[in-house]
Amino acid sequence: MATRAAIICNTNEGMRGAYSHWDGYLAGLGVKLMKHFNSQEKAVRLISEGDIAEIDDEGDVRYFKDTPWTPFAGNTWQEVATMIPHNNNIYVMINGVWHWAESTKTKLYELDSKLEEDDCIFLDTGSTTVDDVHDWISGKTGGGRDD
Repeated sequence: MATRAAIICNTNEGMRGAYSHWDGYLAGLGVKLMKHFNSQEKAVRLISEGDIAEIDDEGDVRYFKDTPWTPFAGNTWQEVATMIPHNNNIYVMINGVWHWAESTKTKLYELDSKLEEDDCIFLDTGSTTVDDVHDWISGKTGGGRDD
């Protein structure tokens, strides 16, 4: 099952955002954004390519390329977030610092503090795959995602 998220950045043209489909929770996308997209330039480049299918553990991005894309745009992060489907995971890059919010009605938290608070760390899992983790979470013994 997808854990959708909104990824939003302030730019010279205002706030711009993109949809992210897989692993939008803090321990997934939150950690990957901090590790691989840790500057304003990298964050803006990330959302400039279009809506995101997934970002792997190495920071490689797979975009949805089958439909024309225009970035979600607005004057505030809240305005942009209301345009993007998300499961209470909104990531906002403001002047080089990642933030996270559960909804447009809650405050923005600095992402690094939120990750610390939730004990989210990036682990080198060696040969463990995303499918292995999904199987472990769902109690399966076989391979493959159930989504």
